[in-house]
Amino acid sequence: MKRRDLLKTSLLTLGASSLALSGCNKEIAQSDELEIIPKQTGTYEFSVPLPFNYEIIDELSRINATLKKSKIVTLYNNIPLPLNDKFNSFIHIVRGSNPEIKSFDDFAKYAKYAMDKGFRICYLMNSPKGFSERDFKTFEKDFYYILDYLVKLGIDEVKFSNTQVADLINAYHPFKLSASTNTEYHNITQYRYLVENYPNVYKFNMAIDENQNFKLLNSIRTLFPDRKIEVTVNDLCLKGCPARISHGSDESFCVYKCGNIKESQDKITPFYRFTKASLIYPWNLEYYSAIGINNFKYLAQIEPRAIYKTTQPLKNYLNIVENGIENVSADTFFNDTLFILLNHLNGVIRLNQNTALSTIMPYLPDINYFIKNGDKCATRCGIECDYCKTCALKIQQAIDLLS
Repeated sequence: MKRRDLLKTSLLTLGASSLALSGCNKEIAQSDELEIIPKQTGTYEFSVPLPFNYEIIDELSRINATLKKSKIVTLYNNIPLPLNDKFNSFIHIVRGSNPEIKSFDDFAKYAKYAMDKGFRICYLMNSPKGFSERDFKTFEKDFYYILDYLVKLGIDEVKFSNTQVADLINAYHPFKLSASTNTEYHNITQYRYLVENYPNVYKFNMAIDENQNFKLLNSIRTLFPDRKIEVTVNDLCLKGCPARISHGSDESFCVYKCGNIKESQDKITPFYRFTKASLIYPWNLEYYSAIGINNFKYLAQIEPRAIYKTTQPLKNYLNIVENGIENVSADTFFNDTLFILLNHLNGVIRLNQNTALSTIMPYLPDINYFIKNGDKCATRCGIECDYCKTCALKIQQAIDLLS
């Protein structure tokens, strides 16, 4: 046999044997279908913003005392504007201004108060904005000052997005690292490589576009059984936003015009924005719990995180988790719980308070659809699938008939 023929035969044999060993055969491919039987497997642990307000911290503690299925475990925040100006958005994503936080001591007193109430504190250094060594020199002293202060306070968790920040943190002190949603990771290999370089990453905060990608979520849980996976339940950001990383850098210069897209969705029906978002309904947490995901993040909605003080939407959400939807109106659900949807339109549109949420539920997107198809949203939305749009139109029709 000629050498070239021998080589070809060997490669073909190797390919066939590798294919068999890899599990890429028909029998295993068929098992790709994921079935989830909903079941709560642990206490639902919620992360919410750290208020710079003693009374609101007390209120969060009182809410916890009423809960059995879930607990507010972690409070997250960082120094707000104008104090944050010195970092030029290289380290922190800034969500609002609070002139009462004049020094890191002012931040620390609220963090310490919350810790004494039993809450964990996660400090946010999760700007995705890259920087040069020259940039770093402009805020290096303040950066290390904060890290020193966190150690002194006993705060051991820092959330990052840019791996430059993770490198600097790891070279300085062994904090527990939390990978932000702003990393915008969308495949299993990214998580594998992340952990190889940063083994002290103990929590993954999923990019919101992957909230309904149950095959990816299940794969991450299988690969990293000892790490926490946290999903955000109420992010209002446009699903599929092509500018999410630049949005995350918190700059106001040349901002991608999400509003134009949302307005075009509203012309179809305001509920299209609702069904299209990666929202997680309170009664669906048990599906995530069934695959070992019991960490959930709730964002501030009424006001920026820097002045967070409105806890009623969070209370409404946790109440549904605890007690179900009995006596919950559709208006409360849409406007004062999960989405604050209609208040974001021109004017304030309220639904009939006599419209029970239970009458609308049959038209909401079914989580089982996404368990089966959520991994295809990135490639088939608007081409082979209009499921979210169809659900939105059905909700609108039901609301119109009940009004």
